[in-house]
Amino acid sequence: MSWSIYETIEEYLSAFSEIDDPYLSEKGADLKDVGYRLLHFLGHELLAETQKEGILVIEELLPGDMARLDPNRIKGIITSSGGIVSHAAILARSLRIPGICLEPELMKRIHEGDLIALDGKNGTAVVHPGEELMAAFKRRLVLEEQHQEHLDQFRDKPCKTKDGVRINVLANIAMENDLNQLFRHGAEGIGLYRTEIFFLSLDRYPEIEEQVEVYQKVFDSIPQEQPLMIRTLDLGADKAAPYMGYPHEGNPYLGCRALRRQLRKPRVLKNQLKSILLASKNREKLSLIFPMVTDVHEIRQAKKLLHECAADLGNQYNPAKLPEIGMMFEVPSSFMISERFMQVIDYCAIGSNDLTQYLLAVDRNNPQISHLYDPLHPAVLQLIKILIDNANRHQKPVELCGEMASDPDGCVILVGLGLRIFSMNAPLIPTVKERLSLITMPEAVRLAEKSLQSESALEVRNLVRAHFQEPLLQTDPIRPTVPS
Repeated sequence: MSWSIYETIEEYLSAFSEIDDPYLSEKGADLKDVGYRLLHFLGHELLAETQKEGILVIEELLPGDMARLDPNRIKGIITSSGGIVSHAAILARSLRIPGICLEPELMKRIHEGDLIALDGKNGTAVVHPGEELMAAFKRRLVLEEQHQEHLDQFRDKPCKTKDGVRINVLANIAMENDLNQLFRHGAEGIGLYRTEIFFLSLDRYPEIEEQVEVYQKVFDSIPQEQPLMIRTLDLGADKAAPYMGYPHEGNPYLGCRALRRQLRKPRVLKNQLKSILLASKNREKLSLIFPMVTDVHEIRQAKKLLHECAADLGNQYNPAKLPEIGMMFEVPSSFMISERFMQVIDYCAIGSNDLTQYLLAVDRNNPQISHLYDPLHPAVLQLIKILIDNANRHQKPVELCGEMASDPDGCVILVGLGLRIFSMNAPLIPTVKERLSLITMPEAVRLAEKSLQSESALEVRNLVRAHFQEPLLQTDPIRPTVPS
């Protein structure tokens, strides 16, 4: 029976791959996901590749797949769909798994059993590396281990600039396994809890009781005095499981996603809100973050739903202890009218990944134009500066929880722009602590001011690197390659 199901899946996948329409062709991934889940429940593994040890080479890796990977087996990931800030890539970094994205024609050079030297930092992979190159990689691994030992001294130290300005460093989490890394790397709380990953790992919407159990484990792991920001479901046609029934959209990144969809069909959101309230046990430092907000009316609707959920719970929850309300600033329009939001929110969270793709018109998952994607583009920095200034006037905290926060160049500029709360993948916290300990606040402000007047992200990065007397970049980042 299982073999018949497998053959049927492969037959349909082959048919989907021959469809000219890109959207319909990609829907084969949904069929594959459903079929492999069925095989899994029949006693067969979901992805045979994940049970092997080594570098996983796969055309597409979805966030739901990442939730099921064994980081002890997978040493690296190579895909041909998604970029360095794709959802799966971000989750891979949280597991400390290096990964790169290659164009399909480069992927064809890799075959089962090939020896591969993978460089996640520079975006390169070498198939069948020679002895000289292997020796160079081994030397780099030794240096990397030594550098990690050096960074350990920053783990338990507070994050401060060279002249003593205090910076708060929080962690992004998506899965329960992430909790193990929080305090190991010196996180001071959770700045972004991506709740959708739990939903993507299932084949149905979880019941309230199931959600409460998951959230409770996270909440109980974080000391009461530390902040905890939990984001409501950030789902869309670009990031969804088959059971969610997302319809065809010509451009899912600009479609009916996240809070937009949840306000149209609020049942799922209300169940999640009730689960969060029940799990919180009136936790003092808890903030709800609503994603993909474009106007003030949306956040007012979300707050109304929250109050309705608290009322529905009756004596199971004390409505006087509602969480603080925050929102993701990730759509350019929300930055431009950010002062209007300050009257209805308590907290600002910058989503630099989506902000960059929307503002620069660069699909973050497209490897062909990944060299154009850089959050240090002056236009991105100018919008971030607008938000920080408006929030400061209204005394609203601002955090940045995109990959920009852990960028050694980006964190310097962000501090200079006035940001004091960073949230990132926990293993990268010591790197940021070290970097900021080497610069004074006046120096960071001066670099930020010059960056706002720069012409390109390349110029901004070279400003920072010149300050630290590091080698300058001569060109924009090069696309990942696979020398054969």
